[in-house]
Amino acid sequence: MICSPINSTHLTRLRSGRLYLMILIAAIQLICSGMTHASAESPVTLDKTEINLTLHYQWFRTDAALDINTILSPGFQPPWRTDRPLPAGYVTDSLWLKVTLVNPFNRPLERYLVFDSPLLDKVDLYLVREATVIQEKHHRIVTPVDYREIEHRLITLPLSLPANAATELYLHIQTDTSLQLGATLWQPEAFLLSDQHWLTLHVFLLGMMSVMALYNLAIYLITRIRAYLLYVAYVVSNAAFQACMVGFAHQYLFGSSAPLLDNGQFTLAAITFVTAAAFIDELLKLKLTAPLFHRLAMAIIVAWGALFLLSFLIPEATLGPVIIPLAIGAPIVGLWVGIHLWRKGYEIAPIFTIAWVVLLVGTCVFVLMINGLIVRNLFTVHIQEIGAAIEVVLLAITLAKRLQIERHKRHRAQQNALLMAQQVNNERKGKLEAQASALEAERKAREAQEKLVQTQIQTNIELEKMVEQRTFELKTALEQVEEMNERLETLSITDALTGVYNRRYFDEQLREEYQRARHQQTPLGLVLMDIDHFKQVNDDYGHLVGDQCLKLVGQLLQEQTRQDVDIVARYGGEEFAVICPGANEQQLEDICERVRVAIQTTPYHSREIGVRLTASIGVAMLDPDMPQSLENLLQQADDALYVSKQNGRNRTTFARPPHPA
Repeated sequence: MICSPINSTHLTRLRSGRLYLMILIAAIQLICSGMTHASAESPVTLDKTEINLTLHYQWFRTDAALDINTILSPGFQPPWRTDRPLPAGYVTDSLWLKVTLVNPFNRPLERYLVFDSPLLDKVDLYLVREATVIQEKHHRIVTPVDYREIEHRLITLPLSLPANAATELYLHIQTDTSLQLGATLWQPEAFLLSDQHWLTLHVFLLGMMSVMALYNLAIYLITRIRAYLLYVAYVVSNAAFQACMVGFAHQYLFGSSAPLLDNGQFTLAAITFVTAAAFIDELLKLKLTAPLFHRLAMAIIVAWGALFLLSFLIPEATLGPVIIPLAIGAPIVGLWVGIHLWRKGYEIAPIFTIAWVVLLVGTCVFVLMINGLIVRNLFTVHIQEIGAAIEVVLLAITLAKRLQIERHKRHRAQQNALLMAQQVNNERKGKLEAQASALEAERKAREAQEKLVQTQIQTNIELEKMVEQRTFELKTALEQVEEMNERLETLSITDALTGVYNRRYFDEQLREEYQRARHQQTPLGLVLMDIDHFKQVNDDYGHLVGDQCLKLVGQLLQEQTRQDVDIVARYGGEEFAVICPGANEQQLEDICERVRVAIQTTPYHSREIGVRLTASIGVAMLDPDMPQSLENLLQQADDALYVSKQNGRNRTTFARPPHPA
């Protein structure tokens, strides 16, 4: 069981978890309370290789369609502001920025203006000197990176600044995404060197997430456990979203697709939240362990799915008031789930809760940063990317822990089964000993009868009647013991669920029939059958319905095969096998067709549930004249079953006869 009683260790861990959570919340509050915004309209001297322009802007917002000529016209006085911090968050208006750049050198300077965010929809740059535009650059989010003047994942605009002159830099910005105006003026060589360091960090984090996805995908392909597939989907979508936030997606994933270039970040965010909710629901089995949280997970999936569809019809800025609460609320729900299950004693809940605390802190800080509520710096810009990578590792550990717990459960179940089998053997031994004691008592009674018969005839008659009665009782007891032995023998070779023979009996009988067919030179047919899409039946209707479907298939097999001739057995899971001694190819074809049609036309009904089943069948025949091993016969039937599945299922495939040696 994943759930265990709460003990002192659990309480200690819970108190520690609460302490860590309080410390993290206090850290976020400290970051928020320490936020200051500064703005100055003094000129910026270009005497450094790296200059942050964010603190030097003059700015104003407008909903009018102003162009640079209007801004520079003599009669127009723009309402430049420096008394308030720059706007942030979802801003639907146009924004004009202005800063004066001074080149103190006797040579022109080449600089790169690099924006921190690659998601700004429209950026127009103008260099103005003496009210005349001497240089202009334009960026559009829908322009593929390959067609930009500087092919870089970030918005990078090259500038050429005249020698010994002051030049005014005007920026016109419009975007539907969250407005992030962090921009740095770089010397080209210094920018490329700095970018290499950050590129190493991004590649390391994204590479780590990719490795975790590939590793767990391999585990899913081996175990077919659905939680691993959902984990892979979540990690891949999360990695793609992080790649989008740092510009890799625009450079390598979106290509020239205008919808993805314009709205890809929100599409990936919605997919990430949907896959995260689905993974948590499957990992923690919320439908069984916490129905309320299961409904919340489904609500999150529906909400983000709806936002995903609405984003193609409504600008993201309009959806901003809904996106922000959902982006913060979803991780809070995940943390709430972890704490709730931790308190109930679930063994995997502590690691899961820590993982979600990391994600929640990263998400909250990032969302607050892009909405201008906390300062934008290296920590706040990259905390979500780092937190996502750490969370992915912790969730993988949680998933592995769950697999280990389930393996221990299966081991304990096997031990209990062995113990029950030992108890049955002990009871059988006791009954045999009782039988021997009864026989010994009968022998002694007969000896006493022979001694007494000479002394008293009447006593002999009465004693004879008593002996006859005792003999009858003993005979009845022996018959009951024999009947019980036969019943135990039948149970040992019968599948408890379906009522047909089990795998052990099937292996023994197949070996005997194979040897008999070889010795007598008679044909032998082997049929392997697999119920199509049975895992989907278990997922949709539950394992109880799945068990009833298996019983129905076992009953149909017994009805449609030859009575007292064919041997029907459960081969494993949803697979069945039939041994057909002496059956030729036509008989095998008739048997398989009857079985297939019966399964297809006999759905399982229970209350309001109707489950239609089909089966894929593979048939192999033993040719007495061909040197063919038992393993080869099984392999041929299994290969034929695989061909039936590959060709569309619900069909019968005969294995090709082996070539002569």
